[in-house]
Amino acid sequence: MCAFSTSTPSSRQDFMKQLATGVASMALLPQITNAAVLRSDKCAYGEGGGCDSLAGDNEFIKELQRRSSEKKEATQKVRVMYNVHVYHTK
Repeated sequence: MCAFSTSTPSSRQDFMKQLATGVASMALLPQITNAAVLRSDKCAYGEGGGCDSLAGDNEFIKELQRRSSEKKEATQKVRVMYNVHVYHTK
């Protein structure tokens, strides 16, 4: 039975079956979407297999990725210092 059936349920039981099927299919949708995102190529600090596909032909995005790559080490040091300060000075 289709989750989004356009036919009118003939009984309360049919209605409840259609409702349960619809709710179940909607609950699985985020998991399927998240799995696709997790399998995609990554782009972090302007580095990774996904950077080219994310930038496409956009020269501005390519420039931002290049700058991010150049500042990677400094950015990571700042994050470590922040975490040490926030989480270890209580």
